[in-house]
Amino acid sequence: MISTDFAPNEKMDDAIVSFKTLFQPWKWRRGRELTRAKNRMKSFFPDHEVFFFLSGRSALYNLLQALHLPKGSEVLVQAFTCEAVVLPILALGLKPVYVDVESKTLSMDLDDLKKKLSNKSKVLIVQRTFGMEPIFLKEIQEEAKKNKMFYIEDLAHGFADTNKTSLNGAAVLSFGRTKTLSSVFGGAIITKNKSFMKSLKSLQTSMDLPPIPFIFKILLYKPLSVFIKKTYPFLLGKIIHKISVSIGLITPEISIREKRGEFDPLLNRGLPNACAILLLNQLGKFQKISTKRRESVKEYEEKLGVIFKNLFHTQSAPLLRFPVAVENRDEMVKKVAKKQIFLGVWYNQVIAPKGFNLNKAGYIPGSCKKAEEVCNQILNLPTNVSKKERARVIQLFQQ
Repeated sequence: MISTDFAPNEKMDDAIVSFKTLFQPWKWRRGRELTRAKNRMKSFFPDHEVFFFLSGRSALYNLLQALHLPKGSEVLVQAFTCEAVVLPILALGLKPVYVDVESKTLSMDLDDLKKKLSNKSKVLIVQRTFGMEPIFLKEIQEEAKKNKMFYIEDLAHGFADTNKTSLNGAAVLSFGRTKTLSSVFGGAIITKNKSFMKSLKSLQTSMDLPPIPFIFKILLYKPLSVFIKKTYPFLLGKIIHKISVSIGLITPEISIREKRGEFDPLLNRGLPNACAILLLNQLGKFQKISTKRRESVKEYEEKLGVIFKNLFHTQSAPLLRFPVAVENRDEMVKKVAKKQIFLGVWYNQVIAPKGFNLNKAGYIPGSCKKAEEVCNQILNLPTNVSKKERARVIQLFQQ
């Protein structure tokens, strides 16, 4: 089984660490691993502070809350994003303003950004889609500075392992199960801006931790998902997956409340120590995983560049997913699934997932035409895969 969406990071060593922690409940809520994980993250972002939360959307919610923005303030975000970015904005009484994307890195289009600025524009969120560096990054940062907007970089899709990143405003990371680093649930704010740090610390320390049953399911996910992937070709994994989801053993990434277009306070919690334990294991092999992702991207570029005339500007970076645009996307996804290869469709709606209420999110159809076009064609290839698995994926397109 090769999957872009289901447990792409989870390997046997992750399953073993998680399984052992299941039998150490005294480590679940609080422990020294939280401090160790924070210090490890600081090595990627020197001179920055790190604030952990239960999810990336919780991190963004608390960051925006710490800024003490007036109600109705505008937060500029790109279309071709997910509900985790939009819901915290709406929950705080702020207004999301959607900017169209450019065609090279699927990040903000500079011209459209300039058109949508107003005297109410207070925050600018720049997304590194799939981990690609936006081609207008410097120009966008200049616009934020010129218009006195608080600048947030959305690193939920990942960051480079070799470049020491310096941030003028703040960054939001996600450690969800489909992200570059997986602690199943988790998120962080990275910043060196001291103007709101005291407020952020106050918000973090006052937060509750998730309930024990929730933490139990987090720890169960890694061993369960590894077993499902190993046995999926024999139907056993498929059956166990279906049962686990139906009886609630696997907590969904997006809650029922979020699918209705509402911010879910259940996920607005502090990060438990159990997640820090899982995160530390992933951090320990981060460079190795990044190398594998980079190798995958490079091979896709070389071999698929013959088939696709206009590949995205991937630059052999360690991308979370490798994007291609195809005309018959949905048909192809179904066809290759029969061969136990499950490709991703981030994002198949301007604010994903499919079916999310765009009207409730304040999106006006036709306002971001490029993003709407890409949503109908985008296909994601897995990058955290072996050379043999890459060959199987590439062969699909060559055929």
